[in-house]
Order: sequence, then structure tokens, then C-alpha cells
Amino acid sequence: MGKKSFPLLGERLKALRTETGLTQAAIAATVGVKHNTYSQWESGARFPESATLLASLCRLYGCSSDYLLGLSEERGKAP
Repeated sequence: MGKKSFPLLGERLKALRTETGLTQAAIAATVGVKHNTYSQWESGARFPESATLLASLCRLYGCSSDYLLGLSEERGKAP
């Protein structure tokens, strides 16, 4: 799935990362992907390849997948 499927994903990832004060490289290392991969998620060029990666991002940022994907305006909480 690309940028057209979930246009808010990249924007929300960037905003949440900025709130935490962490770098893209730090987030990438935490979820187990290359820095370039995470950067592409933020830019909308790529989408997390698995539900496991999406869940890791939700836990890290303390939000629901619905929020990250732009399906909800409520942050919710990660399980």
C-alpha cells in the first residue's frame, strides 16, 4: 500500500517522532528497520510491510493503528 492508501500515515509518524524528540535513526533501530526504510514511511514513499511493524510503531508512540492510518482522530492507546 502506498501514499494514496493512507496519506496521513507519514504526517502522523513525523509528528509523533518530533514530539518524542527522537531521530529517524533511533526510531528505525527501535522497530528493527533501516533508517532509509523509516524515512520512506514518513515521506509516504513506502508503507510498513507487516502488521508486526505497524504494531511496534503503535506501542512505541502509544497510539492506535487507526490513528496512525488516519482512520481516527483519536490517538487511543496501543495494546
